[in-house]
Amino acid sequence: MWLSRDPAGFVDGPNVYAYVKQNPWTSFDPLGLADAPANRPPNLLEFFHPDYLDDAIIEKQLVAVAKANPTKLVFGMHGTPDSFFDSNTGKNRYERWAANQIKSHPFYPKADGIICTACRTGNIQLSEGKFPIAARTAKVLGEKEFEAPVEYGYTDLSGKWGSVPAKNGATEKGKLGDLQGDFSKEGHTNVFDKNGKLVRTNTIPPLRPESSSKDNTEKDSPKTSFWGKVKDLFKGKKS
Repeated sequence: MWLSRDPAGFVDGPNVYAYVKQNPWTSFDPLGLADAPANRPPNLLEFFHPDYLDDAIIEKQLVAVAKANPTKLVFGMHGTPDSFFDSNTGKNRYERWAANQIKSHPFYPKADGIICTACRTGNIQLSEGKFPIAARTAKVLGEKEFEAPVEYGYTDLSGKWGSVPAKNGATEKGKLGDLQGDFSKEGHTNVFDKNGKLVRTNTIPPLRPESSSKDNTEKDSPKTSFWGKVKDLFKGKKS
């Protein structure tokens, strides 16, 4: 138990005075917003919920990303070009809220920049007014460079992170983050300075350059798949 109400509300149940789900020997919660393992990197700030899509996996991947980038503050959320999404509360969040969370983090004063993994938050073309949420957050912070994905953000357990385009025809199925990326194509991240201006675009090489979109299409084609051949046999065709 602790003396203040949970600032995140009822996300962890009806008892708003419970601390890290009554598990303080393995978790801690410096901001009162999400319980974290005791071995959590000091440079990680994330707002994922284990019951939302694959957030539990993403949380583990972000630990690896933070360890691989020890001088950066790693900021993990879902997102769009114009807002962040907090899956703990189900609310869209904007630049002043994000800047406040980042500045309040104990690691922020010594960080030499911010890595944001939220999807498309660095996308200038798709944002309203050509000023994406990553640029606006960087401007509110007014101190450090802020790097964010142009396409869909990805993380993995090796500590890699970046941006990947969506597969042809893929769409989000009602929830942010519910989309398949095409890892045979290169992605991009944008870096914004303390004034919110774009200073450079980084190109992320394809993670699986050996598998082209053409190869994927051929493998998934009904005419070359096992079940496609079965259907052809029933139709009296030779395959």
